[in-house]
Amino acid sequence: MKKEQWDIFDKRHQHVEDQLHLLARRISELENNSTSYGYLSGEVNRLEQEIERLNEENAVLAGKDDDPGSPYGYELVLDLQGCQVKTFTRSTIRRFFIALCKAIDMRRCDLHFWDDRGVPTRERQTAAHTQGTSAVQFILTSTVVIHTLVQLGAAYINVFSCKRFDPATAEALAREWFGAKGCRARFLVR
Repeated sequence: MKKEQWDIFDKRHQHVEDQLHLLARRISELENNSTSYGYLSGEVNRLEQEIERLNEENAVLAGKDDDPGSPYGYELVLDLQGCQVKTFTRSTIRRFFIALCKAIDMRRCDLHFWDDRGVPTRERQTAAHTQGTSAVQFILTSTVVIHTLVQLGAAYINVFSCKRFDPATAEALAREWFGAKGCRARFLVR
């Protein structure tokens, strides 16, 4: 798709998301304020049908219309080297996810960490390729995953989304955030 087409796509996509939020709010208001069940029931049914129509339109706009030529998603793979290992903490990684999602316009959902926090010393990871913190930041449209390796001063990041995003923005933020001296980046359309 050309840039102009993506701009139109992004505007329509945002419009559909805005309409979904307005309809959900209206349903909530009706459920909380209506005294007439018949009216409420009819209005809720009408709004639910409208949400279903908008969800279908949203799916088409996002490339989920079963068109084999449409991309399913976009993935950025970053291999950062020469990082400042003091940035490999849960707190710093959490703030990174917040900043990254804001920068590439993604809505954050659940966040899960995997590391040696709370693990008995004898059971902790000691190998260079396993000692560090990993995390999965679920986003509305997929995930952002990070693996940090303390002994190697490296961080491996995958950003996958069925919503289009700017890979250069994500790469620049990651490099700066972790103080990387080097970075190998690959962007895939899937």
